[in-house]
Amino acid sequence: MANTRKRITKSDADRFVQSNGMYMRYKLLAESLFKWSGLPQGVEERHIEEYLFDFGQALFFRDPQMNYMCLQAQNGVNLNVYADPLTYRAVGINYNKEYKAGHDPEYAVFAAQHANALPEGIIIRNNAHSISTKTLIMPYLITLEKIQTVMDINIETCKMPFIIECTPKNELSMKSLFRNLIDGVYALFVNKNMDISKNLNVIQTGAKFMGNEMLDYKHIVESDLLTMLGIDNVNVSKRERLITEEVSANDKLIDSFVDIALKSRQAACTAINETFGLDVSVAFRNPVDNPGNPIESTEEDESNDSGI
Repeated sequence: MANTRKRITKSDADRFVQSNGMYMRYKLLAESLFKWSGLPQGVEERHIEEYLFDFGQALFFRDPQMNYMCLQAQNGVNLNVYADPLTYRAVGINYNKEYKAGHDPEYAVFAAQHANALPEGIIIRNNAHSISTKTLIMPYLITLEKIQTVMDINIETCKMPFIIECTPKNELSMKSLFRNLIDGVYALFVNKNMDISKNLNVIQTGAKFMGNEMLDYKHIVESDLLTMLGIDNVNVSKRERLITEEVSANDKLIDSFVDIALKSRQAACTAINETFGLDVSVAFRNPVDNPGNPIESTEEDESNDSGI
C-alpha cells in the first residue's frame, strides 16, 4: 500500500509558526483583560481566565483537603427547568469531583429525591452562555491567517515575477542557478555550453505587489477582533478623521462587549462572597490607555484645514 501522507514543506512549517504565534498573542491579550482582587490563597487570576478562555466556564469551590480551588467545570447531566446544570464536575490533573451548583434552589429538591448532598461550588461564566473566548476569536484568526498567507505568497511572487523555460537536459542546472539567485549569490557562474543568451526564455507573470491593500484588510479584521474583546483600537490619527458620532458609536459597541463578559464575572463574585464569606471582586483592565481626547479638537482642526 502506497504511503499517502503529505510531506510537510518549509512553507507548511512557517505557516504553523505564524498561526500558533498569532493565536498565543491574542490568547495572552484576552486573558489579561480582567483584574481579580481578593482571591484566596491557592486561586490565581491566570488560572480563572485561562479556563474561561479555553472552556467558557470554571468552578470555584472549597475542597475539604486542598481548601479553595478553581478548576475547569464540566456540566452535570441533571438540569433544572431552565436547562442549567444542577451539578458540575471540577476537573484538573489528578482531580475529578462533583459539586452542586451554588445558588440554585432546585438543587434541594434534586438532593432530596436522589439522597445526594454534594459540597457547593460556584460557576464562573465567561458570558451568559458560557461561550469560550477561543470559540469567539477563531473565525477572526482563520481569516487573518488567510490574509497573511496571501501576503506571503504575493511577496514571494514579487521576488521572482517570471517563469523560466527549460529542457529536461538543463532543468537541474537552471534550478541550481536561480536557487543561488534567491539565496543572495550576486555572481552566478554557468557553463558556457549552456548558451544562456540563446536558450534562456523568461516569461513575465505580471505579479503586482498587493501588500498595502492586504495590510489594510488585515487591520480591519484585527480591529473587529479587538472590538469584540472590548479593546479600544481606533488610533489617534484615525480618530482625528472621524466625527464624534462615529467614535461614540464605536465606544458604545466596545463597552457592550466589555459588559457582556464583566457582568458574568461580577455575578460569580457576588455568589462566591455570599457562599464562602470572601471579598472577591473583578474589574476590567483596559490594556489600551489613550491619553486625552483627540476628538475635542476635531472641529477646530477641520476649520484650520479649510482656511477659516
